[in-house]
Amino acid sequence: MQQKCICYDVQPTWVAGDVKVEFFERKFQRQLSLFYTWFNTIFVDSNQFALASKDKLDRPSSNLDTSFQADRREGRCGLCQG
Repeated sequence: MQQKCICYDVQPTWVAGDVKVEFFERKFQRQLSLFYTWFNTIFVDSNQFALASKDKLDRPSSNLDTSFQADRREGRCGLCQG
């Protein structure tokens, strides 16, 4: 069964302008790019969280299930409950 979401916690980081976020899977001592997405910080409020479905990601890997979502917020996303 494929995982349908990725939940992650990050330390507060200062970013400005165009930002690229890329996710990798480590397989057989190689890194396989799962997907990446771009955003511009002018559109981000400091209290927002991001939720992106596969169809909104840039060049998503075919390994991702069509119901995949990437979620960032405090605590768990409610999808994986892990």
